[in-house]
Amino acid sequence: MTYRYRIDENICSRWKYKNGNTWECISDEVAQNLNIKVIDVFGDVGLLSDDVIGTLQCNDQVLDVFEMNATIPKKRRIYGYIPCTSEDGREGYLRIIDKRKKNLIIPFFIIMVSLIVGGIFLNNEFNDDGFFDKNAIAYQMPNNQINTNPNQIMIPVIPDVVVKKGTTNASSQLFNPKGNNCYFKYSIVLEQSSEVIYQSKWIKPGDGIMKFDISSVIIDDESPITIKVDTCALDNINQPLNGGEIESILRIVGE
Repeated sequence: MTYRYRIDENICSRWKYKNGNTWECISDEVAQNLNIKVIDVFGDVGLLSDDVIGTLQCNDQVLDVFEMNATIPKKRRIYGYIPCTSEDGREGYLRIIDKRKKNLIIPFFIIMVSLIVGGIFLNNEFNDDGFFDKNAIAYQMPNNQINTNPNQIMIPVIPDVVVKKGTTNASSQLFNPKGNNCYFKYSIVLEQSSEVIYQSKWIKPGDGIMKFDISSVIIDDESPITIKVDTCALDNINQPLNGGEIESILRIVGE
């Protein structure tokens, strides 16, 4: 069976196979929201097996397709789904099985904010409309993972940022893991120019931003970026906590 790669509007990530070929795909997180049915999944790619049932083809790239595995090894995970079309014209997906990556746990500590002048005080009240990011939606981590340690901040591994060619329409998974005792704010910085091309407003624990607009059209197919994470306490928005920086890639996709 030969499967042909197809373009899908929900493509938001890239998966690099061990032979160096890169395949545009739908991340597992986005796929969960799309409610992809098992019947629409033709097979697996990435997890080597003796049960080869066909190949996936896109221009000069070819990838072996294996029978869909009912169980996934503990050291593996569902990375995402590659949209494709079968020989009989049916549209579906191939499930990507890749090595599992651990989330980064950063020790939690408090940076105290001092009052400067007697007449200045900290105000813990805020307006939800101007404080929280309106693009944030409820987000569930794979395997329902949450941060169970109140003395730690869980900063996740962020996938590549994907931007549609010729536009500022971007997608990724900028989320605040459930269980964190803080709000998150994300900034995306181009490493080459240090230009900040995106900054979110605050994100509640258990919420995430899947789609957003960057500040300018990017020409290069791939650009190194730094994703910065700022945090503040749930009970005191003027009290910053420790954040983090994540190195990633901004990729341009589509025609």
